[in-house]
Amino acid sequence: TNEWLTNLNSVPNVLNMPRVGLGVTVCCDKIYVTGGFDGRTFLKSTEIYDENTQQWHLTYNNINKSDKDI
Repeated sequence: TNEWLTNLNSVPNVLNMPRVGLGVTVCCDKIYVTGGFDGRTFLKSTEIYDENTQQWHLTYNNINKSDKDI
C-alpha cells in the first residue's frame, strides 16, 4: 500500500526467529532479512517476506560466515 505503519500491533506477521545485527535487502516486492544474532547464536538463516502474500518464509544455513552481515 506504500504507507508507513504507525501502529505496530497492526503488523500481520513477524519474523520466525528474533534477531539483532541483521542485514536487510528489499527487492521485487520482497524483504530479505539475513544473519544476525538471537542472543545465543550467530544465525546463518535468511527470512523472506513476500508483500503479495504477507508471509515470512524461513531458509536455513545459507550463508558461510554466520557472524557477518551484508
